[in-house]
Amino acid sequence: MSFHVGGEVVCIREPDWLPEGAAGGSVGETYTVRGVFDCDVFGLGLLLEEIVNPENLTWKQEWLLDASRFRPVIKRKTDISIFTAMLTPTKRTVDA
Repeated sequence: MSFHVGGEVVCIREPDWLPEGAAGGSVGETYTVRGVFDCDVFGLGLLLEEIVNPENLTWKQEWLLDASRFRPVIKRKTDISIFTAMLTPTKRTVDA
């Protein structure tokens, strides 16, 4: 998965653990990435625009959120013309 600053992510799993006073996001909600970091604990950590957590006193930085709990939002152009065409009746000719 590719995470980048400014990209949108959706939360897909509740956190296993959070320190007191920290927020982890809600399943199904969309957030904007403001930081991506390597993390010794769970590999890749995220900071989100919509969530600002307290500082971790050991690492002297804000608590990171486990990136495996989020997936990037993939925006696709929606085109339903193929389905509306299926609903449009067509004339059939029958060979006699």
